[in-house]
Amino acid sequence: MRKFIILKFCLVTMFLLGCEDVLEEDNTNAITIGEAFNTLDDARSGLIGAYSVLRSPKVYQQGGYSAYWGDLGVDLLTSLFFNDYYNETFLYKMTPGTLIVSETWSEYYKALKVVNSFIVKAESIANTQGDATFEEKKNEILAEAFFIRAVLYFNLTKIFGDVPLILSSDNTLDTVDAESNMPSSPAEIIYQQVEKDLLFAEEWAMTRGEANSTDIVTVEAAQALLARVYLQMTTKRINGGVEGGIDQNNGPVSANQRYQMAKTYLEKVMAAGYELEENYGDIFEPSNERSNTEVIFAVGFTGPSQNVGSDWGTAYGPLGNGTVGSWNAFRVYLDFAREYLEPDGIFTRNEADPSMWDPDPQRFGGGRFVQEVQLLGSSNFISDSRFDRNIATFNASALLEFSQGTSRSPLVQLENEAIWNWTPHKYRKPIPNERDPSDGDNDFPLIRYADILLMYAEVENALNGPTPLAYEQINKVRDRAFKDFIIKEAPTRDNEGNALVYPDPNNDEPGTPLSVRQELAAQNTVPNKSFDLTPGLSKEQFLDSLLLERKKELCFEGLRKDDLIRNGKLKEILNGIIAESSSGDVAGLPKDNFNAPKHYHWPIPAREIALNPVLNQNCGYSGGGACN
Repeated sequence: MRKFIILKFCLVTMFLLGCEDVLEEDNTNAITIGEAFNTLDDARSGLIGAYSVLRSPKVYQQGGYSAYWGDLGVDLLTSLFFNDYYNETFLYKMTPGTLIVSETWSEYYKALKVVNSFIVKAESIANTQGDATFEEKKNEILAEAFFIRAVLYFNLTKIFGDVPLILSSDNTLDTVDAESNMPSSPAEIIYQQVEKDLLFAEEWAMTRGEANSTDIVTVEAAQALLARVYLQMTTKRINGGVEGGIDQNNGPVSANQRYQMAKTYLEKVMAAGYELEENYGDIFEPSNERSNTEVIFAVGFTGPSQNVGSDWGTAYGPLGNGTVGSWNAFRVYLDFAREYLEPDGIFTRNEADPSMWDPDPQRFGGGRFVQEVQLLGSSNFISDSRFDRNIATFNASALLEFSQGTSRSPLVQLENEAIWNWTPHKYRKPIPNERDPSDGDNDFPLIRYADILLMYAEVENALNGPTPLAYEQINKVRDRAFKDFIIKEAPTRDNEGNALVYPDPNNDEPGTPLSVRQELAAQNTVPNKSFDLTPGLSKEQFLDSLLLERKKELCFEGLRKDDLIRNGKLKEILNGIIAESSSGDVAGLPKDNFNAPKHYHWPIPAREIALNPVLNQNCGYSGGGACN
C-alpha cells in the first residue's frame, strides 16, 4: 500500500518536479519542503535556499534564460558548441518533445515549489516574544521571496504564455492531485500575480543602503523590475503579449497606461542615487561586484564551490575552462561585431547592397585586423569601449599558452582570430584558471542602471516621441561607452621619414621598437567627434537607434529577444540576417523556420499535457490548433 501511495505521488507531481526530485531532493541548494520555521532567524537562514533557485541551470546559470531564450534565436549568437541541445530553439525547430523545453518547465516549477514553501512557512511564524516590530521584520524577509517568485513567473509567462499559477506549497495527495489537473492561467493573471508580488517587495524590502549588496533584494530592485514588467506588458497580443493586461481589481489597463506606470517606477529608481560605472568593463568584474554603483540586482555566485559557483566566465568569456582554453560555446554574429566598428569606418555598409559590409583595408583585411593594428592594439582604433569588453577577437588557446609561459613568442598573445571566430567576452575568469568551469565568481547582473536609462528613453519615445528627455538618457549611456581619443591610422613612417617595420607576430624579427611605434601612434591620436545620437530622428528612427544601443550595451544579459518581441521587431530582425553574417558550423538561420505568432512562445511540453490533460497546447504546435 505504501509503495502505491508513493508511486501515485510521483506520477501526479511529475509535471512540477519529477519523481526523482521529490524523493531524492538535493538539499545543498534548496530548503527541504517539510522543514518548519519557528523563528525569524530560521526564515532568514531559509532565504539562502530561496535565492539558490535563481542559480539553477535553467534559470540564471549561463545555460539558462539568457542562452536558450534572451540571446539565442536573435541577432547576437550563433555556432553553438552544444549543437544537439540548443539548436532546436536557436533555429525555431522546437516541438513539445524538445528536451530543453521540458527541462525548463520542470526546473522552473521545482524552483517555484521551493519558494512557495518558504513563503508559506515564513508567513506562519508566530510572534511568541511580543516583539512590536515582528510583522515588519517578517514582511521584510517575505519581500525577498516574493521578488524571487515574481522573477520566475515573469520568465515563465514570457517563454510559455499561459501557465498554471501555483502558489501552494502543500504536498498532500489531495493538493497534488488538484495541482496535477490545474489548467493554465491566462498570461494576464500571471502578470497580475507578478505585479502583486513586486508591490509587496517594494513596500517591505530593505533599501539599497540597508542591504549594502547587489545580490540582496531591495526596494529599488523591486521598483526596477516593476518598471521592466510594466514595459513588457505593452507587448501587443499579435506578438504574444497582453497589451496592457489587467489591474489588481481585474480591470483592463491600456498599453499607454503601462508605459506611464513604467515611467513612474523608472523615475523612482533614477532618484535613488545609482550611477553609471565610469568604465564599462568594471560592471562585470568580480572584484567590483559588491561596491558596484550601477548594478541594481544581481544573481550572486561565489566560487570555488560548484553549489554556489558561476559558469558565466567559461562560456561567455573565452578563457574560462581551466588549462584547455575556451569552451567556445558561442560565436557572435558577424554583423553584430561590425556594428561596433561602423562608427569608426573600419566597416561601412555597401551602398549597392546594405546587407553587405566593406572593410577599410588599411585597418582590416583577410578577416582580421591588419598586422599594424594588431601590434598597436586593435582596441586603440575603436571608439566604443564596449567592443573590447564584449567581443573577443583573439585566439584563446594562444593567449592561454602565453599566460602559462608555454608559447614561443610574447607577441602570440596578439594573434587575431578571423571575424567568423569571434566570441563573447563579457564575463571573465582569471588567467590562467585552474578551477572547474562551473565554479567561478562572476555574478549575473539581472538589472542595472544603464538599462533603466534606456528603458526610460523607450518609454518617453513611446508616449511623447523623441523628446530632449529621451535623447538625454540614451546619450548618457553612449557618452560612457565612447573613448575620448583613438588612433585614426597606424603610422607608417617616423618623424624623419624612415619606414616603420611591423613584424609578423609569429616572427622573431623585432622590427621597429615597440616604444617607438607607440610614441608615433600617440602622436596620431585624434579626439573623437561627438557620439551623441543623431538629433531630429522620427519616432520610429529613434526606436531603431535605441534598440541598437540596447543591443550593444546589454548584449549577453538575456534581454534582446524580449526587446524585439515587445516592439514588434523580432520577425523583421530575423529576416535581415543573411548567411554571410552567420559564423561557425550551424546549418541554417533562425528565419528559415520562424513563424509568427507561433514562435513568440515555446510549446507546452508534451509530457506535461500527458500528465495533465486540461493543459492547452500553444497555437501552431502539434495539438494546439492554428494561430490567428
